[in-house]
Amino acid sequence: MINRGAVIGHHVDVGELATLQPGVVVGGASTIAARAYVALGARVLDRITVGEGALVGAGAVGTRDVEPHTQVVGVPARVARSGVTGR
Repeated sequence: MINRGAVIGHHVDVGELATLQPGVVVGGASTIAARAYVALGARVLDRITVGEGALVGAGAVGTRDVEPHTQVVGVPARVARSGVTGR
């Protein structure tokens, strides 16, 4: 689901059941894997992969890849929790 106001760059791959909340910006050539969740106003820089089932917190700025089933928060985004199994 790509919500209103989300901006998706060129050559971005958005997986099945991924969610991009309002105000999200995803830079070019990035991947948002299946069941990943990118919260309100988060930013994912160019060529970054957000792994399967991962969660990017509201307002976070993803400057490096996010491992599957990991929650990241802050600016720059850092791991807050791993082993996330659902939204």
